[in-house]
Amino acid sequence: MTVRGMILMALLALMSVGWLLQCTGPKPEVQAVTVREPAQPGLPYQVDVQVRNTWRGHGEMQVQVELHDQATDRRYQGQQNATLDAMESINVVVPIHAQPGNYEPRVEVVYPPR
Repeated sequence: MTVRGMILMALLALMSVGWLLQCTGPKPEVQAVTVREPAQPGLPYQVDVQVRNTWRGHGEMQVQVELHDQATDRRYQGQQNATLDAMESINVVVPIHAQPGNYEPRVEVVYPPR
């Protein structure tokens, strides 16, 4: 192989790596979760989830929340989609209609969204 051919192969390999880095999506991680009780009866609980993208990729992800009352074993679910840019932190609020209770949140962030 000639020097010119080797240079072309190296450039092609670098372009492929660059393309792959640009095409990969986010790597979302949950940083914090806060559950706010309804301001008045009939309104939903507000589950505020702080999500951080730990990667250069960007794209849409889904926050899935389950509220679990261990005393009664009641469970309520909600989800919300959001878009993350490279290395960005955002707050996603997931409203969940639930009976009054003492809830423990379980949160998962999914990329790509289901």
